[in-house]
Amino acid sequence: MIVRDEAHCLERCLNSITGLVDEINIVDTGSVDGSLEIARSFTERVYEFEWCGDFAAARNYSLAMATRDRLVVLDADEWLDEACRPNFRDAVERLCQPGSCGDVLVVSPFEYGPDGAAEVRVARSWVPRVFTRPVRYVGAIHEQPEGPERTIRLGLTFHHDGYSRRAVERKAGRNIAILRASLTDAPDNPYLRFQLGRELLIRGSQDGAIVEFSAAYALAPPLAPYRLSVILALGTALNRTARYAEAATLFEAELSSFNDSADLYFAVGTTLINWAPERPEDALTRLLPVAVSSFERCLELGRLSPGLTEIAGTDSYHAARNLAIIYRLAYADLELAAHYEALEQALLASSSSA
Repeated sequence: MIVRDEAHCLERCLNSITGLVDEINIVDTGSVDGSLEIARSFTERVYEFEWCGDFAAARNYSLAMATRDRLVVLDADEWLDEACRPNFRDAVERLCQPGSCGDVLVVSPFEYGPDGAAEVRVARSWVPRVFTRPVRYVGAIHEQPEGPERTIRLGLTFHHDGYSRRAVERKAGRNIAILRASLTDAPDNPYLRFQLGRELLIRGSQDGAIVEFSAAYALAPPLAPYRLSVILALGTALNRTARYAEAATLFEAELSSFNDSADLYFAVGTTLINWAPERPEDALTRLLPVAVSSFERCLELGRLSPGLTEIAGTDSYHAARNLAIIYRLAYADLELAAHYEALEQALLASSSSA
């Protein structure tokens, strides 16, 4: 782990994995809030590293301190799901080949919508966090592992609260400054442009985000693992600036490449709902019918392969809710509206018990 001023969450993280690992290595990059004392109450293997504005450098120093062959990388604002404790070591030990990598599922609540009316949604990301040597990180920020040639999903879930508005405000300015500095040396790096766009979008700079996302979209290779995320993020920014026609064109161009993505179909349907009030002449005959078919496709994908979405519920209860809204408010079909409202509640209950 690398930490800095994480006293508010470090103990929670360490409690979740204590007793499951052979050693805990923590590298502190300049805490002044008691993080060091908390870290030392769990392990003697606490080190200090002078912050140099490079997350990969700090991460690689922490890896160098470890003495074991299998490495698990965590952030302080994450914690292992209690249900995963019994299977944790078996999951980690599935990595047998040198240079292999294991992905874990990181679930992150975030607030969607304006202050005072925000809805809590949950982002889901499969992230490489379990390694066998050799491995090292690259990238001054949003660092990525370099070296693993084989990746498997380990069935481990970690919770993460780093996308709360309070957490985002704590990091304001730092991430953007590092990203801009990195882009000075690599202006055509699509991943850095994408991450800068995300930072700007979080902080309400929609136009700046569109510039960065558009550049990332143009530069990202077709098979880049983050390309769909770029498309969805660009569409979100276009929606927030009421550029619905551009968002719809973007999504239409990419549906053939991502035909199994409920997130993308959900974005199509959402865009058309947003656009409909501006197009009353064809909202009921052209826009909303396509929105309906898009949300129905989301539900179909959810039945076939549930839980593979970037945002929890786009393949289930969120899609059902939007169908209920369309049938109730746009078509006044109360029977179908009631059907989808009941389906939404059933899917919510099912997701809560999973």
